[in-house]
Amino acid sequence: MIFDKNSVLGKAYNLTENGILKYSLETHLHSYMGYHHDMWAEPEFTGKYIDICTKYYKNTNNKEYLERAKAVVDKICDIQTKDGYLGALLPKDQWENFDVWNQTFTILGLLSYYAVTKEQKALNAAEKCAKNIAEHYMNNKGKDILDATNFGTQHISVFFVLPQLYKITGNQIYMDFMDFIAHKLKNSDLNFFEFESILELRSKKGIENFVILMGMIQYAELTANTNILKSVEKYWQQINDTQIRNTGNGTVGEFWTENGNAPALLGTDVKPNENCVAVGWIELSLMMFYKDRSTKYLDAIEKTLFNHILGSISDDGTDFT
Repeated sequence: MIFDKNSVLGKAYNLTENGILKYSLETHLHSYMGYHHDMWAEPEFTGKYIDICTKYYKNTNNKEYLERAKAVVDKICDIQTKDGYLGALLPKDQWENFDVWNQTFTILGLLSYYAVTKEQKALNAAEKCAKNIAEHYMNNKGKDILDATNFGTQHISVFFVLPQLYKITGNQIYMDFMDFIAHKLKNSDLNFFEFESILELRSKKGIENFVILMGMIQYAELTANTNILKSVEKYWQQINDTQIRNTGNGTVGEFWTENGNAPALLGTDVKPNENCVAVGWIELSLMMFYKDRSTKYLDAIEKTLFNHILGSISDDGTDFT
C-alpha cells in the first residue's frame, strides 16, 4: 500500500498496524477452547483478527502478521468437530444467539488466510463449517433460520461469506443456500429486497443489516441481478438521508430510529456511536462505490472516517473506544 505515512490517515494506519502486534495472540488462541455461555462472541473477533493480519501481511510483507494468523488457523483446524462445527458453546446452546454469527466471521478469517497462503486445510475447514450450517437449515434440522436473535438477522449473517465460497469452489450448495436465504427474506418482514422504508423492516439493527446487505451485493454480482443492487442502494440512501449524524454513525442503542438524523444531545449510555456500525457503514459504502463509482459513497466514508473512527483509536493503537 502506498500512502503518505505522515498524513493524518497515514499516522493512524501505522498506529493500528503496530497495535495488532501488541495485541495478545493468546486471547485468540483460546476463543474456541472449552464451553462458554450462549452469548459468547469471541470467535467473531478472532475471525476478524485473522482477516486483518492477512491484510497487514499483504500490505507490509511482514511475516509476523502471517505467523499470527497461522497460529490461530492451526488452532481452529485442530478443534473443529467432525460435522464442521466451529464454535465454543455447550451442545444445548449451539445454533442459538451468536453461534452462527461467530462461525460466519470464523469462515471469513479462514478464507482470507487461504487467499494469501493457498493452504488447503484453511479452505477445507471453512467449507466444512459452511456446509454444516447450510445442511442444518435447508434440511430442517432445527429452527427456521429467521428465528434468531436481533430480530431474525443473526443467522442469515452467513449470507456474507457464501458468495466467496461459491466463487472459490463453484460448489452448488452455496448458491442453493443463498437462494434459500433470499427466498426466506423475500417472504418475511425482513424483505431487504423489496421495502418502502427501512423503519418498516423487522430489524433496525445497524451492523447486522449491513452484513446482510454486503452479502446481497455479492449475490447480485453472481446472479447478474441489478434489481438487488437497486434495493441495497435504496437502503443506503435512506440511511444517508435520515440516520447518519455528524459523526457518520447513526444508530441509537444500535438501532435506526425515527428522526434519527436530527441534532440531539445523547449520552454514552444509549450507545449513539457504535464502532461496529461506523465500520460497517464504511465497508458497505466502499462496496457500493466499486459498483457504480458514485462519489456520494466516498463522501460518506470520509465523513465517518475523519469524524468518528480516527477519534476513537486508543493512544497505543491497540483498541477503539
